[in-house]
Amino acid sequence: MPMRTILAFCSLLFTIPLSAGIQKAKIQFQSDQWEDTVVFLASYQGNSLIVTDTLRLDSKGKAKLKGEFHVGQYALVLPDREQIELIINEPKIRIRQWKGAISYFNSLENNLFRDFLKIERSLEQKRIRWQQSTGDKNELASAIDNLELQRTVFISINREQINKTFAGTIIKAIASPNDLVYYSQHIESAKWIKNRFLDVIDYSDERMFYTEIMHIKTKFFIDRVLENNSDTLIEHLVALIEKSKPAPALHQFFTEYYLTSFSRSKSPEREVVFKYLFENYCASGQTPWIDPVVQMRWEADIQALRNQLLGTPTSHIELYDTAGNLLTYNFSDQKYTLFIFWDPGCAHCRVEIPQYHRVFKKFRDKEFRVFAIYLESFEGKWKEYIKQEKLTWTNAADLKQKGNLHEDYIITETPTVLLIDANGVVVNKRFTARSLSQFLEAEL
Repeated sequence: MPMRTILAFCSLLFTIPLSAGIQKAKIQFQSDQWEDTVVFLASYQGNSLIVTDTLRLDSKGKAKLKGEFHVGQYALVLPDREQIELIINEPKIRIRQWKGAISYFNSLENNLFRDFLKIERSLEQKRIRWQQSTGDKNELASAIDNLELQRTVFISINREQINKTFAGTIIKAIASPNDLVYYSQHIESAKWIKNRFLDVIDYSDERMFYTEIMHIKTKFFIDRVLENNSDTLIEHLVALIEKSKPAPALHQFFTEYYLTSFSRSKSPEREVVFKYLFENYCASGQTPWIDPVVQMRWEADIQALRNQLLGTPTSHIELYDTAGNLLTYNFSDQKYTLFIFWDPGCAHCRVEIPQYHRVFKKFRDKEFRVFAIYLESFEGKWKEYIKQEKLTWTNAADLKQKGNLHEDYIITETPTVLLIDANGVVVNKRFTARSLSQFLEAEL
């Protein structure tokens, strides 16, 4: 289980509900390495490690802290940024750092978690070394097998304690399946467990918001286990968001995190997911905790993408050729139509436009056409580049801004490419000339 090394001195965008899962606790800490200094108590919350309190060590290296805490996973952050993991789910927790060892006194939760993490971190380190090794891996493989056996035996021997503690809840979430390093390198091996990958995490349990593994495992599932397909992503994301509704902090985190993450994505599939999540949660009034300004910006982003989303019928553009004549066309005339929005002053365009043009020449007699749509109004520069590069496809523009080009297509980067089928529906975008050629080779 990878550990965070950077503290997030911040607060979440939403207010965490002070509801179930509160533990009154007295924390005592003693160290033989530190004195007359401050140790931070940091709480895992969603995808962050947030400082929530401080313990001031006296001249003998002792400190006390008393208060009400969310049941969850915490870290004592030492002056050198080393972390001591801590589960708060007991009224008294006594921790001692002595001669390099960490001891928890009379704490079933923390002793159980410490002993499991010792095996788990050793296992993770060995797996990483195995992945990076270019030599004989037999010794490492044997060490991994032994550690996996130790972990299995540990879980078996401590089954009763694991089933009755919150530390056990976290252990089960980490342990099944736990080899994210392996799955990240062998994605095909992860597919078969797609429907069971998150079964060990109870998304209706508010306490899971205050753990590290919840976000790590969920993000890995969304990003690495699931196919990058809008229907698949929507199905599983909606299921997770709905499951988390009994746990307000988890629900708010998931909804906002994935809206924010997908709103910034350059993946065409994830743009579709973003639109779906916005319309079904924000627009329907289910996200009152999200800043209205942010929601307004998201709404504007979706409006700007309305003719560019995968699976969306695109708008017919009023375009003019280099002689100023109105172009007439129907998408049904060709199997595929490519819109390229570009500008000869764009460095990327000067590299990519000739590549797309070579694809055009290869497939122009096979129910494929291109509209290279110039976005600016500098007629001379536009025509000069067309002549220079001998661009023989349909060169189009709206130099006098008579039509709907700039109203219906908000283009924020060039070149922007949209592949449109005979029904006028966007079937692909953000692809290279090489990818386009491979696609057309298979389709035409």
